[in-house]
Amino acid sequence: PCGQGGSPGTMGAIYLACLLDRSDIQSLIPVHGLAKILGLGMIHEVFHNLGAVPACAPHHASSHASDDPRDIMAASLSSQLAAYPDAGFLPLLDAGRDDYYEHANPGCLDIAKSPFLEPGT
Repeated sequence: PCGQGGSPGTMGAIYLACLLDRSDIQSLIPVHGLAKILGLGMIHEVFHNLGAVPACAPHHASSHASDDPRDIMAASLSSQLAAYPDAGFLPLLDAGRDDYYEHANPGCLDIAKSPFLEPGT
């Protein structure tokens, strides 16, 4: 993988050389732009560091959300962007609101309540 985010308290990173060397990423740059690809990748890794997607989430699959391929926490950003080749595509934030953001699962981490995120309106 070209990105790595861990559980809360660990480091998250995007490996630029890896991203720029991958042909699947290179083919997406003309459509989505490098800034968008890097930004979405970093959001994904930061969310991992905040605790998304916890093991208690109903669609948890190896720390990723498995219920909607458009979710920012889907397992592969390159596959996601290739599947949605519209330049205006933006991933969803917890599709269904039941895994890691503004959900109603008692005892399961909700990163919307993280002190590191500013509350939305």
